[in-house]
Amino acid sequence: MKTLLTTKSLCFAAVLSIPQWISAEESPSQVFPLEPFTVTAYHYPALSVDTPSVIRRIDQGDIRNGGTFSVGELLNRQPGIQTQNLTGNEFQGGLAWRGFSAGGNQRTLVLVDGLPWNRPDMAAINWGMLPPSQIEQVEVIRGAQSVLYGNTAVAGVIKIQSRQPLNPVLSGRLGVGSYNSYFGDLFAADRLGEGAVRLQYTHYQTDGYRENSSAQLDNFGLSMEWPVLDGWVLDFKLNRSQTDYELPDGIWSVDFPEDPRISTNPGQYAHERFWQTTLRVREQSEDGLGWEISSGYRHSNGDWSTWGVPSENVLQTFRQQVRHSQRLGVTTLLLGLDAQWDDLELDQLSPADPSHVTGRGNVERSTLAGYGHADIELSPTLRLSTGLRAKTAKLQGRFQSGDSADPTQPLQTEFDDSNRSEQLAGVLGLNWKPSETLRFWLRGDRLYRLPAFDEVATYQGFLLDVPFNDQLKAERGWNYEAGTSMGQGNWLLEASVFETLLDNEIYFDPTVFLNQNLSESSTRRGLETFLTYTYGSGRISGGATWLHSRLGNSSQRLPLVPGTTYQVEIEQRLGDQWILRVDANYVGKRHEGDDFDNAIPVMPSHFVWNVHLGWQPFDGHRFALHLLNAGDEQYATIRYYGMWYPEPGRNVRASWQWEF
Repeated sequence: MKTLLTTKSLCFAAVLSIPQWISAEESPSQVFPLEPFTVTAYHYPALSVDTPSVIRRIDQGDIRNGGTFSVGELLNRQPGIQTQNLTGNEFQGGLAWRGFSAGGNQRTLVLVDGLPWNRPDMAAINWGMLPPSQIEQVEVIRGAQSVLYGNTAVAGVIKIQSRQPLNPVLSGRLGVGSYNSYFGDLFAADRLGEGAVRLQYTHYQTDGYRENSSAQLDNFGLSMEWPVLDGWVLDFKLNRSQTDYELPDGIWSVDFPEDPRISTNPGQYAHERFWQTTLRVREQSEDGLGWEISSGYRHSNGDWSTWGVPSENVLQTFRQQVRHSQRLGVTTLLLGLDAQWDDLELDQLSPADPSHVTGRGNVERSTLAGYGHADIELSPTLRLSTGLRAKTAKLQGRFQSGDSADPTQPLQTEFDDSNRSEQLAGVLGLNWKPSETLRFWLRGDRLYRLPAFDEVATYQGFLLDVPFNDQLKAERGWNYEAGTSMGQGNWLLEASVFETLLDNEIYFDPTVFLNQNLSESSTRRGLETFLTYTYGSGRISGGATWLHSRLGNSSQRLPLVPGTTYQVEIEQRLGDQWILRVDANYVGKRHEGDDFDNAIPVMPSHFVWNVHLGWQPFDGHRFALHLLNAGDEQYATIRYYGMWYPEPGRNVRASWQWEF
């Protein structure tokens, strides 16, 4: 089936500048400026580059005062965003927003200190490696950002900045919770001549809220930065982690109402050993402009047993980035070059004899992208944003199979082929800021997403009908948005409307046991609204999202896309030492993951609310008590082929955090 490429002209838009509704204190814990190539105006007033998007900034004060347990929990409190879980433990999960649900991880770019945290496969983000106590701030940028950020930035970008203390700091956190959960992390920083050195360690273990869902994580991090030459800074980061967890699999519809904690596939597990290192040199300038050159290497090897097939794999990624920004009159120009190499080596093993290799595969992808972005000041109140990114990618796959009963038989080559694709992204946006408290914006984006490794190839025991699907195409499409934000006294109102059109959207087709491209375009139209009211001792905030999704010209809704979501959060200080927060989320009905015909009864809506109580008896010490899913709602965010993946019921967590 032939997919028609929809070509539409990119539009302009009107927007108002987002006032900072929470006064961010000048953090004394920063050594160097944050990412100079961010397109967010919060960091660099002198740079004054306003992204034509809805951007929410969560600073360190919000993170600490909220007593947040994980980045996943923090994001789940943001309007329109739902975290998802397939493993039964709390630190691994996916993201669902902007009409993308089970594939949200592959269409949301997560950046940590400016470098991508996403893997080239469909694996969930390991939030356990990013404890909130070691995070300076989080930015949620909504909408396609393919020009500036490249692959997977279809629904938006999550930018995480780690803490960068100037003065010596020693901090830690200890906690306990339901399901025999224990966690702790330590963070230490000190001066290193004119630079700084930082160490962090995280440990987490749990029995999980389902049978066969126990997990344990240990993560160690080292970062150093110091001035080199004149006006240049060298950054070095190293992360080493070990994660062991069980995989309970989904629950059949007939069993889900009776006991959502059961496991339908006991014995499945994963052991992952991960390390990554990055080296970056950049100019240190007052306005954040200049050169930045960074190199990163990531290595992960894992042992898996899924669907009765044990496997071993080694996943490697090498990334090189060069970026330069400068101001030319009324134009701020950003130019960049990104190169990346991803490689997967996979051994499938015999269940009867794990030393016997029954299949050996390799998937390799190399990409090269160049991009340019310009922010042009047309007048004191009007700015134009425009840019292009061109990317070329080569994907190669090789698979050998052997005799499952006779280990003496040599492996035979079944597949050895490659393909190449070229992608182009573009953006055209307009910001109009008639006053300090009012902004209108309009933008249009050409976007793309390359297939993940395990969408293309047999991986982690999930046996596709062919070991390497060289016919799978990259997703391409358009995103159009218009929005506004206005502040009046203690109020902030933000709203945006958007339409995302995708060609070649990738889905799993059980009839041929392969990932396929949809033969028709998919459309997501939405309205997002956000409202915040602050007063002397507290804050009330919330948001609502209305989504309409369809396949082609039909009236059929896309699977796993809720029509409505609502979120509200009330935060109240009780004297000088106590803080109380209550937040609630409502997610509407949606069709299960494989139901493109809308023929199966829909998944029910769910309403979940949480209570947080924090106590700071004296400076440097915070105690927190959380009651999560206080109403004990029995629900799941994902259902595929009649199998539910439940979220936890009512549970309690307590923590103590200190800093010297």
